[in-house]
Amino acid sequence: MNGPALSAIRELCALPSNTDKASAPVFELIGTQLDASIGRRELDRLFMVTPNQLIVAISDVAWGDIVIFAVYDEIDICSAAGSASTTVTATLADCAEAGVDAELPDVISVLWANWSRGARKIIRAGRAVCNGAPRLPVGALFLCGSALQKLVVEISDSGSVPVMAIALNSIGSTRRRPKCGVSAMALPFPGWACASGAVAGNA
Repeated sequence: MNGPALSAIRELCALPSNTDKASAPVFELIGTQLDASIGRRELDRLFMVTPNQLIVAISDVAWGDIVIFAVYDEIDICSAAGSASTTVTATLADCAEAGVDAELPDVISVLWANWSRGARKIIRAGRAVCNGAPRLPVGALFLCGSALQKLVVEISDSGSVPVMAIALNSIGSTRRRPKCGVSAMALPFPGWACASGAVAGNA
């Protein structure tokens, strides 16, 4: 039986604008692990949702079955977007000065590739990744994903807490040639399915 997060992600993946064969299995993994985590009482503190929050769930093809979760509040989100804007603008200016033809998606791809490489090292070392989602790349997504940003705001305005599911594909990325496919979608967090929720974790 599918849980609420996986069901919502599958519906979004079925939309023509979200059809990406490479990212679909990663989104499937995110939905499955989000549902499994929601029902665990020891993780209630992570999903202790309040208004104006954003839950982020990230996985990369290169990580296997690992998903990283983090929770941001409104101040974090605004700060992340501001920092990302400054970084991206400076990077594009540097590229133009060097005669390199780069656009916003190119910079965002590099940001995610570099972060994913670092996260993979932590994962392989067996160290816990708690609230390890990156503020800068997450903020950068809002710069190029106006539709995504609008949907996050709409979910928040409706009284629900938005979840941003981010599927990465950094296979083939190297330190000298960082690259990463990035797909993202937003869905409402099913707080009622938490261990302390309305149905006591029975999704």
